[in-house]
Amino acid sequence: MFRQNHYIRIKTVNKTCNIKQFELVVEKKRLVERQDFVHIAVLAAIALVIGVYLIAATVLISKDGVFYIEQAQKLQQNPAEVITGQPPGYPFLILTAHKLVSLFADKAAVHGWIYTAQVMTLLFRIAALIPLYFVGKLLVGRKNSFWAGLIIVLLPYPAEFGSDIIREWPHLLFLATGLLLIILGCKYNKWWIFGTAGLISGLGHIIRPECAQVVLYGMVLLSIRFFRPPAEVGRDKTLIALILLVIGFAIPVVPYLNARGKILPDKVKILISADSGTSQSDFELKNGPIVYDCSFVQVGKAAGKLVIRICENLMYLFAVAAIIGIYDYLRRPKWTEDKIMISLFLFLNILMMLLLYCQYDYLSRRHCFPLSIMLVLFVPAGVDMLACLANKKILKGWVLVKENSQKMFFVIIFLGMIIGFPKLFRPMGSDKEGYRSVAEWLNKNTVATDIIAVPDVRIAFYAERKGIEYNEQIPVYADYVVRIVKSTDEKPEIDKNINAEYSTWVNSLKKSRLVICKAIN
Repeated sequence: MFRQNHYIRIKTVNKTCNIKQFELVVEKKRLVERQDFVHIAVLAAIALVIGVYLIAATVLISKDGVFYIEQAQKLQQNPAEVITGQPPGYPFLILTAHKLVSLFADKAAVHGWIYTAQVMTLLFRIAALIPLYFVGKLLVGRKNSFWAGLIIVLLPYPAEFGSDIIREWPHLLFLATGLLLIILGCKYNKWWIFGTAGLISGLGHIIRPECAQVVLYGMVLLSIRFFRPPAEVGRDKTLIALILLVIGFAIPVVPYLNARGKILPDKVKILISADSGTSQSDFELKNGPIVYDCSFVQVGKAAGKLVIRICENLMYLFAVAAIIGIYDYLRRPKWTEDKIMISLFLFLNILMMLLLYCQYDYLSRRHCFPLSIMLVLFVPAGVDMLACLANKKILKGWVLVKENSQKMFFVIIFLGMIIGFPKLFRPMGSDKEGYRSVAEWLNKNTVATDIIAVPDVRIAFYAERKGIEYNEQIPVYADYVVRIVKSTDEKPEIDKNINAEYSTWVNSLKKSRLVICKAIN
């Protein structure tokens, strides 16, 4: 039996005699080959072009983008407040990128923060393609991994996430790198790789807590190896690898948890408190236990919502291919270590999504993003099976040939990409372009001390004014009020006299207007 990281090459020794002699040459299989550099360069170039276009065409960043920029600004003024709240990793990256850019240009204005954060996120998206490519290469082969990478680059929602100011791609970079290191550690039996995987997982945990799952997968695989050790690896090295995995994770996480003053993420504490009904010490919730519904009906709704969100991320056609591809991968009789890890990844991430929906009755495309991207790795295999099936149905009695199946493969891939192209090149926030016009007016016609009541915090952010977001009741101390109205006769319900100062359409559909009203004391 040869190890997995070796392959057999038959070499002719004697060509002169009639009886040919052969010898088996066992060579170590290289992880990185010349063709891999070409594939990664192509994927990175396409991702860069699309990302730059989306950044240049951005009308409005997401609400979370505003939150992360404000957190980054607070981080240099009051870091303790940021650390004790949401994970500070992504705001720290924004702040670091902004400080680097500030060395060469004046980026103090709001647009400087926006463009710097967008470019930084795009670079993380491009970097994340590298570990994703090699994870795919180890799981499904080099060719399928390249096609999967191309699909990832051209999918509209992942592309949008990579040009917006959100933490999905930075988190995925650390998650995919950790998974790659776990696979390599098992494949090449290198105990030190597990320590690096733990360190990467710990750094990713500071960006998003879910990155800690890498340590869980490593612990499970190393536990299996400890009780069923391979011939070439003893229990002592397995134990060392396990210890290094935990130490690597603890190096960045322990100081962060010490500064934060809490161990578990808030969402996990809510689930524990809701399940037990009691809480103590760090697990205590000030607002009391929150009850969540995990009945069969609610779980069914959660499963349905999860399927819909994944289908949206993968443009439906690729979602079908992903299901077929992952089924074909998991049904293989031999349970290898990478197959065990992928099974654990699917189980844990699906479970987290179901619990999230049961708790909050909400599940977004961003929540399902890591799961969706990992499923894309199996799309080419699923498309190949769909191509063979379609080829049989179309040709009917004809002889099935490889060339016809390959043509059908390209047709299905091309069709899936065509479905997503309209959304891929749609500018972010184009459905709220009026927000920018209102923000520009406020910036030019108000002073910095004015308080603006806004239906969306992004209006005040772009206007560089202090904004108070409201739902129904407008704050009485607001100097200006921005309202979304369907009729120009509508007036805000406020205990002050008001004058309409400016109005514009929300978007090109012209179904509602944004009206700026000035309060008269």
